[in-house]
Amino acid sequence: MKLFKVIVVFLFIPLIGCKNPSSSLRPITEEDYYNFIRSMDTNIHSNGLLENEADNDSTVIQNLLLDKNFQIARDSLFSKDDIEYMKQQARTHHTIFWSQKKLPSIKMISRAKLDSVFKTDGDGWNSFYKNCGSGYYSYSIPLFSLDKTKCIVYYSDASGFLAASGNIFICVKGKAGNWFVFKSRMTWVS
Repeated sequence: MKLFKVIVVFLFIPLIGCKNPSSSLRPITEEDYYNFIRSMDTNIHSNGLLENEADNDSTVIQNLLLDKNFQIARDSLFSKDDIEYMKQQARTHHTIFWSQKKLPSIKMISRAKLDSVFKTDGDGWNSFYKNCGSGYYSYSIPLFSLDKTKCIVYYSDASGFLAASGNIFICVKGKAGNWFVFKSRMTWVS
């Protein structure tokens, strides 16, 4: 019986010491998303309107994460586990409507307002300039690495008839907590 207890204890000690890395992760919170947007807005924008709806249904990001030839799959910045974690986030679709109260220094515009400006009178950008401002931009929901110090986000901006682009940003969180663009890849331009 004594030998049985020793064997049982010996067999369970390694199990106690092993920890599933994903079980100790802090879940991604809405505040993580807001902190990212606040920091990126400070680093990238001084004017323009943020589209108030963001989602992680960006087929551009999903396709890039699945593309074995895309550089990020071979990039030492992200581990295989990070990429799997980001794929998992991309598969769990949700939408955020940015709150003006939580982003008081950022001017916003709704998708409905954008649609109405561009569909109403056929004057498109001239109507936008007159009623809204000089341009607008949007972010997808960022897909974070396991440690939440790196992420991939889709970003687009538009300010005219032939002045728009879409980009994939690979962002890194600095020591002070600010996010910055480490790499970018333009996916389209007009």
